[in-house]
Amino acid sequence: MTTETLLPLFPLEVVIFPGTKIPLHIFEPQYRLMISEALSGYSAFGVILVRNQQIVAEGCSAVVERVTKKHEDGRLDIDARGRKRFKTLELDQSLPYLQARVEYFEDHSRLPVNKTVLGEVQQHADRLADLLGVGERDVIDATLSEPSFHIAHGLPLELDFKQALLGKRSEAERLAELGEYLPSLIERVQTAGRVKKLAGTNGKGRMPHE
Repeated sequence: MTTETLLPLFPLEVVIFPGTKIPLHIFEPQYRLMISEALSGYSAFGVILVRNQQIVAEGCSAVVERVTKKHEDGRLDIDARGRKRFKTLELDQSLPYLQARVEYFEDHSRLPVNKTVLGEVQQHADRLADLLGVGERDVIDATLSEPSFHIAHGLPLELDFKQALLGKRSEAERLAELGEYLPSLIERVQTAGRVKKLAGTNGKGRMPHE
């Protein structure tokens, strides 16, 4: 379904998923205006990824859940929460900030989540979080219709992978992708850790000063 009105766009080097929360610092004048208007009208704006100074085609709408701080110079700190995924159809530059005519989309089907697969993915996610020292993350409820988004949101994954995950129209497919991606990332992190440790010992098992 296509929106009847234009959706304000906030281009960022960030991927936000439906149902997940993200803190944002709003400092540029055009985006302070955009967020101010979103607050006054209880309306949504679109968070969309910027790659190589170009915005990608798909993003996620968000609403301001809470203003955490108002700075004296007009800057804002907010908590935003993702709502609906969209595809950009046509850009509009008539206002100080970018807008777009968009088409919202959802998964093709709403089949129950395979709890066994979800459990395996969650184990990989927990292992990666431990290796990277990731702190507080969303508690994943198996009754969520899209737990893959909450798992990916809580980890510092590559932006291109997150963006690809955002566009997939099947929860089973997203969990399968995470099930393949996370073990390979864990291996890379472990290898990097071993190399760093070896470099710190001059490759001889001893520290350089010993």
